[in-house]
Amino acid sequence: YQRALSRLTYVLCKWYVALQTVGRLFEVWHVLWFLACAVLVYLVQGFQVTADTPRSIYISILIFPMAFMVNAAYQRREGALGHVAEFKASCLSLYLSHRCWQ
Repeated sequence: YQRALSRLTYVLCKWYVALQTVGRLFEVWHVLWFLACAVLVYLVQGFQVTADTPRSIYISILIFPMAFMVNAAYQRREGALGHVAEFKASCLSLYLSHRCWQ
């Protein structure tokens, strides 16, 4: 009986978390943005609106943010390596000061 009750509790908690996640996906602003995009797509297809867009626009939209992300990742990595080096130096200093105390 106890095992079945714990299993039921586990399944209910899992469903609760799943429903919370789905509920967060459908917040008011997300639904409004979805509706606005759907209406715009319907209007563009209905009126057959076309535009000649150069490929360089898409490349710049994709490449520049990726370059900034890579740069930020390297900066975070350098900062983390600096913290690790400082921690290692502090540990070595503490060890040597205790070893050479006498």
